[in-house]
Amino acid sequence: MICPSCKKEFNNHPALSRKDNKTEICSECGLKEALDIALGHDEKLIQEIMNIVLEYDKKAKESKKKQ
Repeated sequence: MICPSCKKEFNNHPALSRKDNKTEICSECGLKEALDIALGHDEKLIQEIMNIVLEYDKKAKESKKKQ
């Protein structure tokens, strides 16, 4: 599936866009939308949090592969 927001392909469970409550988007874009609402459009803080979340997710996936 292609995310209509970022145009990247994704295979995991989609998120529901908060912009219209019906468009399915990738989980990364879903998180960005949620943070944007929660943090009041603070792009720098949103990007810092996204980097932390994505790094954690990457490490969790690597750890799972080793098991």
